[in-house]
Formats: sequence, structure tokens, C-alpha cells
Amino acid sequence: MSFIVFLFTGASSIMLCFEDIYLHEKPALQAALIYLNIVFAVFFFIEMILKQCALGLKKYFTGFWSLLDFLIVLVSFAT
Repeated sequence: MSFIVFLFTGASSIMLCFEDIYLHEKPALQAALIYLNIVFAVFFFIEMILKQCALGLKKYFTGFWSLLDFLIVLVSFAT
């Protein structure tokens, strides 16, 4: 499972390389990036929920990296 999370994290990071100031001139790429952003946000949300179930809420929210993941997922849904 952790390999899949690392794979999705890497793919999400690579996806950011395609966003530039000329993105509005490439509507197909822009649509694909929007769709992929939704897919990644949902995947990371599911990963966050599974981690909360596995660790318990108290232990999840006391770990720095888990809290950082939580904030990143919240921001990804807010944008």
C-alpha cells in the first residue's frame, strides 16, 4: 500500500510540472489536469481516512506528518 501512495505522490508532483502561465491556451491539457487533480484529491482523502481508522484519531492528530497530510488534503478540497 505504501508503494501505491508513493507512486501517487510522485505522479501528483510530476503533474505540477505541466501547470504554467500558458495552460489556458491548451484546453485539453487543462481539462486533464483538473480531472487528475480530483482523482489525486480523492485518493489522498481515502488514504487519510484509512490512516485515521488504523491509528485512531488521537494518535493521528498528534503526529506532525499526519497533521500535515490532513491540512494538505483540506487545502486540496478547498481549491
